[in-house]
Amino acid sequence: MSKKYFKITPENRDDIMPRLGELLRSREKPLRVTVESDEPTRSGQQNRRLHKIIGMCAKESGYSIEEMKLTFKSELLQPIEVVKVRGFRIPIYKSTAAMKVGELNEFMEGVENLAALWYAVRLPADVS
Repeated sequence: MSKKYFKITPENRDDIMPRLGELLRSREKPLRVTVESDEPTRSGQQNRRLHKIIGMCAKESGYSIEEMKLTFKSELLQPIEVVKVRGFRIPIYKSTAAMKVGELNEFMEGVENLAALWYAVRLPADVS
């Protein structure tokens, strides 16, 4: 069976729910159903601003951009998992590309606060 996607909104829920129920009842084999929010992921403007400030901090610190991003993640985020590699525990953090708009706003606020505190790096509000 091919994948079927349904976007359920308050306006179409009365039409979609019976169709989804029919699909589920018509199958003899198990189906995997995933429900996820339709909240948009980060915007292009957020992405540009985040990379600009991380780049500025990397330049000030001598770290690479990836090292700087990992430094901010380790300070501001909880790991989504911890893996063992050769006896070392390595935290794995959520990708900023996978963050929703609100999550990334919160992360960016922390990055901007740390950038100002650690390196006196500040971006004007209208810079992206």
